[in-house]
Formats: sequence, structure tokens, C-alpha cells
Amino acid sequence: MGRTLSWRVEGRLNVVFHGARAPTNLEWQRYVTQVVSSSARADTRVVVLSRGGSPDGHQRQALATAVGNRPSPVALLTDKVLARAAIAAMHLFNPSIKAFPTTGLKEACEFLSLTPDERERVAQLLVELEKEVDETAVAESPGRPD
Repeated sequence: MGRTLSWRVEGRLNVVFHGARAPTNLEWQRYVTQVVSSSARADTRVVVLSRGGSPDGHQRQALATAVGNRPSPVALLTDKVLARAAIAAMHLFNPSIKAFPTTGLKEACEFLSLTPDERERVAQLLVELEKEVDETAVAESPGRPD
């Protein structure tokens, strides 16, 4: 099984790409570890593009526990109903989280008050990160309901 999740932290940007499958516990723990190590910046901004994958309840709780009272503003780009439901659950821990359609990158960047350079870098990173996620396994697995 290939990667289901990929991310980069650059400056105040934390950019994440979820494939169609939920992240494994190992991938999620690695991500949470990275978030904790880079969360010293009070101005961190998170952009997530999901093709349907999202953390489960235990994974969301692990992230909420790790960031404690330091949640960052998050913009989630997705067209999947299940992922939007996950955002609704995460909103309890972080009221600065908002979902956008996958075509809403401009609006997501505005929500996060990103600079023009940051907006350009986010767009570049999302393309790079998507290439790192193994979507071939999705075609071999049973379909997920939306």
C-alpha cells in the first residue's frame, strides 16, 4: 500500500494533500509529530486538499491533543461529503477551520490571509504533494461511498 497523505511545512505554511483513502495511523502520527515540531510559529496557516481521505476520530483527537490550545487557521479544499463531515467535527476543537470546494483555492487563501507569494507557493506545493500520494491502490480497492 502506497502513501495516502503527503505534506510540507515551509515558513508559516503547512500544506497537506490527502488522497482518496484515509491516512494510516503511521502516516498520521508522522504528520502530527511534524505539526508539533513546527507549531512554535503563532502565525501558522494550514491548507489541506483532500480527494476524499480524512483522519478518523482517533486521529483527529491525536491532532487536537498535540496542538492543545494552539490550533491554527485551516482551509480544507474538498468535494467529498465525508471529509466535510470531518471538518465539522474538527470545528469543535478549532473554530478557525473552513471547508471550500476543490476549485476554491483563491477563496481559501483569502480566508487564511496569505500573501501573493504564499498563494503561489501553496498552488505549487499542492501539485507536488499530489504526485507523492499513491492513487493506484484506490482503483484496486472497493469504492468508498461519498
